[in-house]
Amino acid sequence: MSGWRDTPTPRTARPDSSPTDRLPTDRLPTDRLPTDRLLTDRLLTDRLPAALPATAYAAALARLPGMGPARLVSLLRDEDPETVWRRVLAGEVRRPERDGAEAASGPRLPWAGAASGRDVAADWCAMADAGITVAYLGGPGFPDALAHDPQPPGVLFWLGDLGVADRPCVALVGTRQCTSYGRAVAAEIGRGLAESGVCVVSGLAIGIDGAAHQGALTAVDGAGPLGVAASGVDTPYPVRHTELWYRVAAAGAVISETAPGQPAQPWRFPARNRLIAGVAQALVVVESHAAGGSMLTVAAAAERGVEVLAVPGPVTSAASLGTNQLLHEGVAPARHAGDVLAALGDLRPWPAEPLSLRGPQRARRAASSDRREPPARRAASSDRREPPARRAACSDRCEPPAGPAGGDAGEQGPQPLWAPAGRPATRAGPAPARRSPALDPAARRVLDAVDRTPTATGAIADRTGLPIGSLSKVLLHLEALNLVRGQGLWWERCDPP
Repeated sequence: MSGWRDTPTPRTARPDSSPTDRLPTDRLPTDRLPTDRLLTDRLLTDRLPAALPATAYAAALARLPGMGPARLVSLLRDEDPETVWRRVLAGEVRRPERDGAEAASGPRLPWAGAASGRDVAADWCAMADAGITVAYLGGPGFPDALAHDPQPPGVLFWLGDLGVADRPCVALVGTRQCTSYGRAVAAEIGRGLAESGVCVVSGLAIGIDGAAHQGALTAVDGAGPLGVAASGVDTPYPVRHTELWYRVAAAGAVISETAPGQPAQPWRFPARNRLIAGVAQALVVVESHAAGGSMLTVAAAAERGVEVLAVPGPVTSAASLGTNQLLHEGVAPARHAGDVLAALGDLRPWPAEPLSLRGPQRARRAASSDRREPPARRAASSDRREPPARRAACSDRCEPPAGPAGGDAGEQGPQPLWAPAGRPATRAGPAPARRSPALDPAARRVLDAVDRTPTATGAIADRTGLPIGSLSKVLLHLEALNLVRGQGLWWERCDPP
């Protein structure tokens, strides 16, 4: 699919032309021509095209207050957008009445009044100037995947090239309150999929969504990503993702059924999730609590027969309760991008180690680690970690058995790290125990109050009884010791259990 667009052709006024020469009277009924001078001056602009495409009227219908996706679809399935717009202006198509508690919330603006106050031509020219493309259900350029969806959008707006959706598409979703583990895995899978030619789809939210798209954007010669927004495509939400929003649009596309300029409303997020499931051939839940938007997307995927995968997480992590439950119910695990590609029918071999540890980067990390401390100092430091008697005992227990005659024990392949009672363990050498640095009582109390999943600063303050000022100093000290990791007002432990 190419980035098809009905682009209005600007009309430049001739010096000898009169305002009435530029009025598109052929597009308005003669009995509805504006007679008020102010209204006439507003309509007579140099950018006013002689004729507007059907997509301009479809976009105008999407801007009407209270126009939901289902109502818009029902209108556009019966008549073309321009006819529906004229019927709205004439009062023949009215805004549905509210009932129950909604009826007592006060008067609402009728659609006829809202439509008469809109300048369809000016709105259309503004969208064209902003590079926004529009397509409506049943019209040219509308994505096939959404056209056959059980709950299709009536009108779709996008920035960028929607041709990225012609590739295999995989949605990566998860919680906004993700852990560093979830964030890293989302970026890793996003990058691996993009480098394999798969379009990464997500909702541009903070947390897992943003990490998945950031990973896809770091792919070398990777497929462009697709962002599905709840707000207008020119209204980034959340604001902190503004740069990411336009990077996704530049490399791929950002789509929405919400008209440009409109903010995200709470009810639009669940509606947005169905579009994520609608364009994807597979859905990967990276981290999710027991309930939330990710589970709504899983339900939408199940309704559409979309393959669902889940990333395994720590059983003690609240951020993995939902994903682990999905695994318990039988969905396929997603350890890396290779598992996701296999779900799509691509059975290429996939290395078990993460992308970030392969090739030159792994060599550079090893060299950098070796340079941090002289060999003699590293050996002395390792020796100081355990008493001599304990080291000797451990060395005796963990000594690997001799290899076969003429051979090398290292050629036998990976050996187990433990052995049942009565059998010798085959670990290659002792694993020096990692010991936490000495902490004063206040620092120890704060460390014990931080979970291994994101913990709010306020919760830590409640657990420790420390004032925020003192608590902040202790948390920064623990972060310098690599015992905790902070992001905004959230903290999590990063020392081994």
